[in-house]
Amino acid sequence: MVVGFRFGGGDLVLPANRQGNNRRPGFEDFTNVIGGQIQTRSAYVVLDVTDPEQPPRVLAELSGEAIGFTTSFPTVVSNSQRGRTPANNPDTDRWYLVFGSGPDNLNTRQTNLVDAASGNPGKFFIHDLTLLAAGNDSLRQTYNLGNNAPNSFVGDPVTADWDLNFKADTVYFGTIATDVSRRRNDDDANAFISSQNGALFKLDLREAPDSANWVEPKIMLQPGGPAISTPSVSFDELGNRWVYAASGRLYTDLDKPTDFQNWVFGVIDVHEDTASAPAPLTDFANELIDVSGAVVKLDNTVTGVGPIGGTTPSDVPQLEQLIGQPAFLGENAPVHGWRFSLQRTASLPSERNVTQTSVLGDVVFASGFTPSSDLCGGEGGSDLYGVYYKTGTPRGDLPIFGSVSGGTAPSDVARRSVGLGAGVASAPSLHVGAARDGRGITVLTQTSTGAIESQNAAVGAGARSGEIDWREPRQ
Repeated sequence: MVVGFRFGGGDLVLPANRQGNNRRPGFEDFTNVIGGQIQTRSAYVVLDVTDPEQPPRVLAELSGEAIGFTTSFPTVVSNSQRGRTPANNPDTDRWYLVFGSGPDNLNTRQTNLVDAASGNPGKFFIHDLTLLAAGNDSLRQTYNLGNNAPNSFVGDPVTADWDLNFKADTVYFGTIATDVSRRRNDDDANAFISSQNGALFKLDLREAPDSANWVEPKIMLQPGGPAISTPSVSFDELGNRWVYAASGRLYTDLDKPTDFQNWVFGVIDVHEDTASAPAPLTDFANELIDVSGAVVKLDNTVTGVGPIGGTTPSDVPQLEQLIGQPAFLGENAPVHGWRFSLQRTASLPSERNVTQTSVLGDVVFASGFTPSSDLCGGEGGSDLYGVYYKTGTPRGDLPIFGSVSGGTAPSDVARRSVGLGAGVASAPSLHVGAARDGRGITVLTQTSTGAIESQNAAVGAGARSGEIDWREPRQ
């Protein structure tokens, strides 16, 4: 078990010694003592909870100035041999704990909690869990993102094992960059966010057991906003490797009134080997087709989508075919995915995503939150989006949230989203029930008001487990 302290591990300063110059109990081995004061900072605590009959055992505490007030939700990278048994080369397995740095202004606790910003490039850390469990120095790699992520910190990473061979292929993670301005020097009451940015990074593992052979993180795309939450991954029947994420942030009160444009997007990873590929790997503005204005009717016709490689799609199957061309053309395909904008009205708080997306049965689900502009209505409101994972649009033959009137039948329009009410909605949790047609699921979210919202949604029949193949041995 890995427990992170996030902002709750903020600066604490207390005298190092009690009366008689005796070191404070419990801090005898603590080395971060400045001017006779013990200074603590955010950290991860790694616990061994293997035996539920025994109290948890502390394996390590991972901290340091480079980590900062990290909010990064760690992920595990595994490189394991199939058919491994204790008698069959058990030492060949490799397990790593990976996470990123957080806001770094550790010496100004109040400013840090107001800004949630970093004055240094983001960093990404690789810890060897075998060394950590043995009580040894476990830090194997520190990737300094440098000029690729200036004044940034790192969001939540995800590990992908694309060929399901127990050897991780890739880690994807986002970064967050924010500029905070003050109308008067050091006046937090008059602070505001003047700009924000971010990028989605790819760490190519090459299925290599030794982290020294991994390719340094490279920018995959730049959505023009912070990429905080854990990306989701999937692949289609053509072999396209999809990565889904969204932009936006909501750490402090300064974030609430911001009106920056945010996006939900799905990108095809067209580079199996990123070592020689130029960065960014995908041009967000030109290689992700904008489907924000797409209108899909129940007969599957689509309007509001621009041309792709000279062809303007007229229905969802054609749009799917045009977007899926990287399976045949690789990086030479005209587009590498899709994107749609979240709601934005100038001078009013814009909609943003701050929770993980979910993928099930051909559908990508994402929550969007719009802060309230009314001081007397502080909760704001959330919406739940559900789109076809290969196009970013609804499907007319499978309206995820039903349809709304778009004129006389059969001109009804498939819905892209539904309202969830007041408060910040959690990441969607998906429950596969016993619908007779095999396509109905329940999407559950909980808002910051405590309300649990339940929405019925239609997804592809592949959402349910079942027999896909069989064989009968013959004598």
